Amino acid sequence: MPRVLPTVDSPKRQPYSNGKKVEVLLWHEKNGQDVSSTSRYFNIARTTISGWIRKKDLVLSRANPSQQRSVPIKFDSIDQGLLHWFTQQRTLFPTFPIDQGVLLEKAKQIAQLHYPDDLPDVNLSWIGRFKLRHGICSKAFHGEAGAVQPDVVANWQDTLLKCILESYEPQDIFNVDELGLFWKLMPNKTLAFKHETCSGGKQSKERLTVLLGGSMSGEKLPLLTIGKSAKPRCFKNVRHLPVKYESNDKAWMTSILFEQYVRKLDVSMRSRGRKIALIIDNCPSHPLIKNLSNIELFFLPPNTTSKTQPMDAGVIRNFKLHYKTQLCKARLASLDLNVPFQFTVLDALRAIKSAWDSVKSDTIVHCFRHCGFVTNDTPEVDVADDEESFESFFERMRHAFPSVTSDVTSGDFLSVDDSLVTTEALSLADIAHSTVSVPSAVAEEPDSDDDDVDDVTPVPSVRSAFGFLSSLQRVADASATSSDQANLLHHHISALESIFADISASSARQSSIRDFFPRA
Repeated sequence: MPRVLPTVDSPKRQPYSNGKKVEVLLWHEKNGQDVSSTSRYFNIARTTISGWIRKKDLVLSRANPSQQRSVPIKFDSIDQGLLHWFTQQRTLFPTFPIDQGVLLEKAKQIAQLHYPDDLPDVNLSWIGRFKLRHGICSKAFHGEAGAVQPDVVANWQDTLLKCILESYEPQDIFNVDELGLFWKLMPNKTLAFKHETCSGGKQSKERLTVLLGGSMSGEKLPLLTIGKSAKPRCFKNVRHLPVKYESNDKAWMTSILFEQYVRKLDVSMRSRGRKIALIIDNCPSHPLIKNLSNIELFFLPPNTTSKTQPMDAGVIRNFKLHYKTQLCKARLASLDLNVPFQFTVLDALRAIKSAWDSVKSDTIVHCFRHCGFVTNDTPEVDVADDEESFESFFERMRHAFPSVTSDVTSGDFLSVDDSLVTTEALSLADIAHSTVSVPSAVAEEPDSDDDDVDDVTPVPSVRSAFGFLSSLQRVADASATSSDQANLLHHHISALESIFADISASSARQSSIRDFFPRA
């Protein structure tokens, strides 16, 4: 008789949600990438997990816990464009109803842009599958518009956030967000803006958009600042700006600028051998960026950033506190010295850099913890009450400027630009274009005229700088209020003298043609 081999029960084949697939893939990557171990841990067939691994990019790009088995998408570019448009509409106009008819009309318009000569058959059946793929249903928008839904936040924390925390170390989990900044606004002008939503108009000329980013462990990412003028006159004779600066006619973050920033960060992480999770909100200027090697993008649920986004939970406010303190100190100094107050875009960039340096790592860690980014190793931190010191400083401003009435509080001054629009709303043509891969390197914007009225200050010579430093040292010796302050001033002035000595030495020797040929 033939020998009968014992049977082994194998896991039953069943449909899995996209959230489960994401969880498995992240665990698999973190724990050695062994399919057999992953299969035993989750009790899922090896062949099933192998299939998910082959389609990893597709599975992770959807990141919707309710989505079922992945199937090939017909007209993928139209699908991505329509999803981009839908996400934008829900973010910018949460009360506007969107039914199947509206979706079908927009899908046809996007199809016309992609396939003008051979229009595909996009019908209500395709729209039905589109809604199923992305978990879109009418009940998702019940309730007060724009209100944070606790069940959505809880679902995010229990599914995708949990997977992120299990798959990445705290130092490799980052969040970035934009803020609008009235870079020149003083407290005595705050009342005029107190109840306005400022998206344009003449006041927008003196505004900047700043991108802040940090990690769960308190590490800070490089800043990106966006202004209206491509080359303000105050940039003349400046070789290196304090922070990365870009421009467009509305001083907004755009999808192109954001992609440039992320790709540059991806290159930086690759050179350092790091792989990170980058958590962002789903605003129109944050596209799904493909072909990143060392960054994995995760999108926050709509209308939840006040509860889920660390930068929005206190980091941005703390940054504004330090920036506006510096702005007001410069104004008070000009008042005390009886000299005209001049504050240019270049001064603003310096203050932005200094303010970001002043934001403590513990503050960033605390804000991540406040938004549910907690592991067993997450430390408890004590956050300094910077707002208390700002209150006393604001009172000095009130005495210096009697026009700052009691109707304006320090909180009003800090939050006056909170409602500034910082991102673009894309047209259908822009959305259609954004679904096509763009080159990782984008040419720099050509020189353009600017309407900045800042005066150009003549540049003193390096030799005269030593005379200024000598005078500055004498002022420090005569004005320091304590020995600690005198030592600190002397330390910084000595460092400046050393730097300028190196600059002077390098510029003193003129290059000759012989310098460009090797000596025998």
